[in-house]
Amino acid sequence: MTRSLAEEAADPSTTPQRMRELIQTDRSLYATVACNPNVDEPLRQWLWVNGGRDVQEAMVRQYEEAVRAQQEAQAEKEDAKGAQKKATEKPAEKKAQSADKARTTDSTADAKKADSEKIAAERAAAERAAAERAEAERLAAERAEAERLAQEEAARLEAARAEAERLEAERKAVQARLDAEKAESERLAAEEAARAEEQRRLAEQRKAAAELAAIQAEAQAFASQDSVAKEASASPADDDDAESTVVVNRSSRPTTRLVTAGGQSFELTNDVVILGRRPRGFLAGSVQLINVKDTERTISKTHARLSWHDDAWYISDLGSTNGVSVGFGKSKIELSGSEEVKVEGPFALGLHDMNLEIAQ
Repeated sequence: MTRSLAEEAADPSTTPQRMRELIQTDRSLYATVACNPNVDEPLRQWLWVNGGRDVQEAMVRQYEEAVRAQQEAQAEKEDAKGAQKKATEKPAEKKAQSADKARTTDSTADAKKADSEKIAAERAAAERAAAERAEAERLAAERAEAERLAQEEAARLEAARAEAERLEAERKAVQARLDAEKAESERLAAEEAARAEEQRRLAEQRKAAAELAAIQAEAQAFASQDSVAKEASASPADDDDAESTVVVNRSSRPTTRLVTAGGQSFELTNDVVILGRRPRGFLAGSVQLINVKDTERTISKTHARLSWHDDAWYISDLGSTNGVSVGFGKSKIELSGSEEVKVEGPFALGLHDMNLEIAQ
């Protein structure tokens, strides 16, 4: 039949070596092994120190029971001896025996008291040792916990420092990228502005060239009419013999002067007049070029055109920078594009006011 570990721990026949194996297997067997009469002294002392209060109380109870059993056995033995000799004892001997018994009782009481005091002292020493051991364990645990927290804090600070360095590196990289993007944007904007300016300049040149071509064509038409008229007047052929009718150039253009706010005055001697700060690019004699004095440089080099047709002067913008306006006050008109507007008096090129004085 298989015994339990508790039964094996309480069996006096169990060897001290086996007892050590049992307490390593099950801590609850400490008290049972400590009370086994076959336990050796080193193991008993170890169990007294390390077994805790329950083991110590069990060992004290065992000791007290052993002392009590010994005392009871001694008393029974003494009683048996007394009963055997009672009949033959003399009064003096009986008295002496009573005194011896009293002394024995007193000695037993003193021994019991001494044993109790020893047990109490051992218990107090064990409690102090247990308290000291518990305090040492508590201090060691607190020290270990403090070291662990210090290591965690150091690791946290190191991680925070590494994270701060990483974020700073990222910030610098982002700033460098933004600076590069800004520089690239500025470069592209400058290139775009340069392209726009070049396109505007080319558009103005194309527009001026187109206007110039139109003016030159118109001037050539006027020159052709003059030539035909001169040829007709130079040929005395009879009207009846002529194959075609001669076109007579009878210009009704009145005497007109252009007066600027700066005090300049020009007589208009051609049906086509080009106004500007320094007009260029027209055939000599085909049109009249008038240089308007402009210290503020608000008048374009080739700014506007005056044309006489349909018995009136008309003005148009030749793609100037600051435009052309006709009239003044509420009746003022701003020209747009290549629009041609009749002019009979005041007009302005940019910020410069001018006036056409037409003789009646």
